[in-house]
Amino acid sequence: MKAKEYLSQVKMLEDHMDRLSNEYFKMKAIAMNPGGFDYSKERVQTSAVADTMSRTVGKYVDLETEMNECRKTFEDFRNKAVHQMCQLYNTKHTEILYQRYINYKSLKAIADEMGYSYDWVRHAHGWALQEFQMIWNDYLKSDTFKTH
Repeated sequence: MKAKEYLSQVKMLEDHMDRLSNEYFKMKAIAMNPGGFDYSKERVQTSAVADTMSRTVGKYVDLETEMNECRKTFEDFRNKAVHQMCQLYNTKHTEILYQRYINYKSLKAIADEMGYSYDWVRHAHGWALQEFQMIWNDYLKSDTFKTH
């Protein structure tokens, strides 16, 4: 795997976590607000409404578990990527990769913040990725980091 693909997984994991979180809160709202009862119908021992409610609560609990696992995976992966970036020899490379892959800033925004031209930052980004690849090549070739 290339350094760019590897570092891009931070954003992909965060997006996945956000989608799970949105689903979780939708399901929670449904589970917490089951609606009213229809007293005009004849009473029975079991009802489809109760079964639907139990399934909704079950899905809500499952989503909560999945969301918590995803959050932990995201935090662990993000922390590992930051640690790896900090191992680069050139601190400007570290800053560029951090701003790009952790703070999700564009190269233009990074150039403006660092006071460099866009072209220089674009090239430095490529050099930073090469340095990252060189240092972490064995790790990137292994399957130990795969998150999903």
